Amino acid sequence: MKKHYHALFIIIIIVALIVVMPVSAKKDTVNKVGISASASSVNRPSPFSVIILGRPNTVYYVWIMNTNAMDITVPGNAPPYVTQNQDRVIEGSPLASAYTFMQGHGLTVGDVAYGHCVIPGDCYYSYAAVTTGNTGMIVVEFSTPSNTKVQDYTIRVEQKNDFDMVTVAVN
Repeated sequence: MKKHYHALFIIIIIVALIVVMPVSAKKDTVNKVGISASASSVNRPSPFSVIILGRPNTVYYVWIMNTNAMDITVPGNAPPYVTQNQDRVIEGSPLASAYTFMQGHGLTVGDVAYGHCVIPGDCYYSYAAVTTGNTGMIVVEFSTPSNTKVQDYTIRVEQKNDFDMVTVAVN
């Protein structure tokens, strides 16, 4: 009888490991977001895109770091900006602007990313709220006007405790 309990105990442990381990492994990979760029460098005024891979039908915030002090009206000092009228992309989203990002020491996206209206209705933002599709992917295009500052730009995507970054050089 003791052998039967021992065998039953071993079977329960094996079944528990088979069920719990794959769930734990899935949990870790499901929460990862990734970002890549269509090119590592671009010549202005050509656009570039970033590809975000995350959870399906999920809102992420995407922004270009350290563009807040730039000015689109100053020659050679404009940042790249989110191209307007893209599906599932809300450029200049108030939620994105107010988002306090990880490792930012209390700063929000609006504190570090460019957002400005030259005149009402003529607005440019280096940040957006984006929603992935059913596959967990979204492509976001950024425009680089001819007066974009020549430098490397770091584009970051984040949602809760999950983020990734990619750098694109604008020439």
